[in-house]
Amino acid sequence: MWQALVRVHVSVGMLLRRDAFSQNPQAIAFRQKMEEVIWEGASENDTQALAVEQAVIEAEAIFRPVIQPPPG
Repeated sequence: MWQALVRVHVSVGMLLRRDAFSQNPQAIAFRQKMEEVIWEGASENDTQALAVEQAVIEAEAIFRPVIQPPPG
């Protein structure tokens, strides 16, 4: 989860740079790459969504036995 959060923070920081919206082809490709990190579903291979989903699955596996009320 922390890695996903760091990736989003770095991508936001890069997009806030003054030259982030330059029209040069390299800047456009870089901007699209950063936007794919931030916007869910921006690409077919949404690695951020998968990372967050996996973190939730792992957290539920750890905490479910502790927070689930006993049967009966």
